[in-house]
Amino acid sequence: MLSAATEEDGTYFTLIGDVVSSRDAADRPALQKKLKNILVRINRELKPALPLEPTLGDEFQGCFDTLSESVTASLLLRLVLLDQAGVDTRYGLGHGWVTVFAKRRPKSQDGEGWWSARDAVEMAGTIAEGPSGSFRRTCFQAWANEEVPDFDNPGAINAFLSTRDWIVGRMNAKSRSRLLSLLRGNTQSEIARMESTTQSAISQNLTRSGAYAILAGQRAFEGRTL
Repeated sequence: MLSAATEEDGTYFTLIGDVVSSRDAADRPALQKKLKNILVRINRELKPALPLEPTLGDEFQGCFDTLSESVTASLLLRLVLLDQAGVDTRYGLGHGWVTVFAKRRPKSQDGEGWWSARDAVEMAGTIAEGPSGSFRRTCFQAWANEEVPDFDNPGAINAFLSTRDWIVGRMNAKSRSRLLSLLRGNTQSEIARMESTTQSAISQNLTRSGAYAILAGQRAFEGRTL
């Protein structure tokens, strides 16, 4: 039986993630260990309102104070898990009231925010099963189409996420790694030094791969007061 709600209750931008085709993993215990370690590092990096942590099976969840933070987290997690664990992931982003039960780990969550993220991750999976949406990995859903603070067009969020998913899905591993470096604040020159190549080569790759387009979209979200 669930215990009383805690002081962590509140309205959040929620995230639920899921490993795509996790049943096909050769070593699921090793995959789950990598996932747990990566979530610990991302928590240190992003400092979410409620920490990202594994839940059941190959799923994980967390809560953020702003839309831009949840959008950024879904991208960082996808890129890092592709790079370090060799798996792709899908994400449901939601918004609404979240109730946190008990202190045990993983924390049990309920409420509109949690359920909207659950609906969104299932939506992403359903879209990806169709012939025209196989690239889709991220969806946003506010509870009962409620108004999202300081964002009057939630449909625009999914338009951006859809485009972002398509671009990332077409990138090769090196381009994704460079995008990750960009998101973490590294410059072209710093990436070139790390890879022992020229700044010109890095610049051309970031332009052709769509990394700069994604970075511009991310910055647009971060420039909002959310």
